[in-house]
Amino acid sequence: MRMRWPLLAAALGILAAGCGQQQATGGFHQISYPAGNPVAGAKLFSTTCATCHGSNAAGVSGVAPALVGRPSLFTLYPHQWQLAAFIQTYMPKTNPGSLSKQQAADLAAFVYALNGKLGPAAKSEVAASLGRPPAPPSSPPPSSGAGLTSAIAAGQSLYQRVCAVCHGTNGEGNANNSGAPALWGPNSVVKGQSVGQLASFIKANMPLVKTNGVAPGSLTQQQATDLAQFIAQQNK
Repeated sequence: MRMRWPLLAAALGILAAGCGQQQATGGFHQISYPAGNPVAGAKLFSTTCATCHGSNAAGVSGVAPALVGRPSLFTLYPHQWQLAAFIQTYMPKTNPGSLSKQQAADLAAFVYALNGKLGPAAKSEVAASLGRPPAPPSSPPPSSGAGLTSAIAAGQSLYQRVCAVCHGTNGEGNANNSGAPALWGPNSVVKGQSVGQLASFIKANMPLVKTNGVAPGSLTQQQATDLAQFIAQQNK
């Protein structure tokens, strides 16, 4: 049976508000997908989907719906391949179509597991994966250590809370999925900018969506300056 996308979007509200809503016609015919790994999907969710859907997949009001506790999701997508096909075609909204079949299958398996569709053990495992702090980087950021000023330290803390989900723990960016550029390192897009320039941009534009309780436009001037000082330090 052909399932038309506008009806699915209306039923689920699956498009992220503010990310540029897009409607498509047509439906999904059965497609062969590899077996999904729900734990791999949980890790991919944290780096690719959590900005819009929330760190625990509970949704972000006005941005994207919850992916847990929504029985209608499995009425519309009763098979994992159907959800994987939707994900691969339309997600993430910042770069749709960028995920491989395996990545889409892993994310579908994660959603199924998180909702208890793959048994209690799988549900517990992926729920625990979401609650784990990110693994420490193989080498610390260049400015970490006792020499940080209080402002840079405050910026570092705020960066990990608000910015790292898109731009990466080490500022490496995630251009293939979230679309966020590198903020330091060899591919930095802000190297050479002053603290004032960075702070002005951050204050006016960041974060793009509500992240860990921080809404767009809610950063204070001091917070924007702290973030700018931290990012500038990494580019030295």
